[in-house]
Amino acid sequence: MLKPLLLLILCSSTIIAPAQTDIEWYNNGLNAKSEKKYEEATELFKKAVGVNKKMYEAWFQLGWCYNETKNYSSAIQALNQAMPATGFQDNIYYELGYAYDRLDSIQPAITAFKKAININNKYAIAYRDLANIYFDVLYKYDEALTLYKAFFANAQNTQINEQHYYNAGYCANNTQQYTEAITFLNKALVMDKIFIRAYNELGYAYFSLADYPKAVEMYTMSHELDSKQATPLKGIADVYKRLKDPEKALGFYEKAIALNPQLSGALFGAGWCYNDKNDYDKAIACLLKAKEINADFPDVYTELGYAYYFKEDINNALANFLKSISFNESYFIDFYYAGLCYSKLNNKEKAQEMYNRLILLNKDYADKLKTAIDKNK
Repeated sequence: MLKPLLLLILCSSTIIAPAQTDIEWYNNGLNAKSEKKYEEATELFKKAVGVNKKMYEAWFQLGWCYNETKNYSSAIQALNQAMPATGFQDNIYYELGYAYDRLDSIQPAITAFKKAININNKYAIAYRDLANIYFDVLYKYDEALTLYKAFFANAQNTQINEQHYYNAGYCANNTQQYTEAITFLNKALVMDKIFIRAYNELGYAYFSLADYPKAVEMYTMSHELDSKQATPLKGIADVYKRLKDPEKALGFYEKAIALNPQLSGALFGAGWCYNDKNDYDKAIACLLKAKEINADFPDVYTELGYAYYFKEDINNALANFLKSISFNESYFIDFYYAGLCYSKLNNKEKAQEMYNRLILLNKDYADKLKTAIDKNK
């Protein structure tokens, strides 16, 4: 008689065992998350929302865990379920932005990060991640710089690294804010004294401020850290070109080209130097390579036009001056030489047109062109 009684007791125990509540599943999920057991936490949060679909905190934590385990599409679904929540919507939008960003869905990511910031204007990492999109993806350096500054203003020191300061410095250089660039780039170097790209950007900032000795110093430090990179040699060459020392400049451009034959800026610089030395064949060879690498480089066409003009290849010269004008209608020298070309080709109407446009840009060169046109009548 004992055996049936024991079976009844066991059955009764099974029947009356209470099911776990949504709160219990949720708390267990938080414990697993705190121990970085994200897969386990994911399952526990799923159980919590399975019991209570309006447990928005669990939906948020589930989305967070999906982001942590790189399951971004599922993160977006979970986070959208958390949306009716109050009190932490900034975090929901941030995690949504993070997921969209990782899926390269840029516009939804931007929208989500901006909503997080609108709710919480001190949300440091939302500023940071939004800045990174403008910097890395959209190349909108004005906007990126503003966002990096907001990040620095609200972040804890442990959240900022040398790459953030470098990015801000790069943005400042690209928006002609060179003094500010120097400040950010020096902060990057405080954190990483061998940050080669920071030295290169510092060289560019000092060059742009006409502090040529400091520019050469920064480029030299960069080159000493890595002698196989062409960028600092091209930077030093640019300094000597600006100082009207084409011999020294050409030496550095040639060294840069030897290290990186695809560096269009160095090829252009070498072409300019060869033009200055009246070595037009070598100039044309360098400039044609530069154009092949970067067809949207207006100064290359001007220098090509110049070389062809002095080789008396007037048709090729004219074609290149006109191409440069198509990029930039404010560079007076192209109109001057285009006018000379038309005059040599006896196209008086077009020569006069170039004069009419040039006089609005530079009267002295317009007068010179007028004299040449009149002499050719």
